[in-house]
Amino acid sequence: MSRANYAYRRTVEFLSSGRIYLKNNVRVIHIKYTTHTDSSIGTRWFVAEEIPKLQYNNPYVQILINKNESPSPYVNVFYGDGSTVRIDTDGITSDEILRRLETVAAKKEEEVERERAKKAVNTANFGYLSAKHGGHFCICEVPGQAPCPGKVEVPRKEHPWHNKQKESS
Repeated sequence: MSRANYAYRRTVEFLSSGRIYLKNNVRVIHIKYTTHTDSSIGTRWFVAEEIPKLQYNNPYVQILINKNESPSPYVNVFYGDGSTVRIDTDGITSDEILRRLETVAAKKEEEVERERAKKAVNTANFGYLSAKHGGHFCICEVPGQAPCPGKVEVPRKEHPWHNKQKESS
């Protein structure tokens, strides 16, 4: 784990390459490992390589990491209903830890695709955040809608006060 790789680990390209989306009822992932023994090498690599991706893809899951508090490394997964699953990571590789976490706490591909389809852009939403995510900043940007008065001058007869002046005279 050279220091130069950490800059790449902060890029969106790297973070979005994670393939695990945790189930909705997963609340906390707690990882304990030591830095002194060779049995924790896989867990250390898992923390360095996969935890940033997990955090990026699952922002509402709390991830706790404790170093040098337990002689043997493990990963605990806490669910919303109070149940807990412990994954023993003593002497296994980072990829194997990822596979075990995937079988215990990950959503299926179909479920992830279904949720992505639900998050499709809603054309009824407007504003800065909507425009940032592929929507429209203003209704005038939607084809077939009236243009904004700030961009195109509105004809005088369409001003509401113009009609009131005619009625009063």
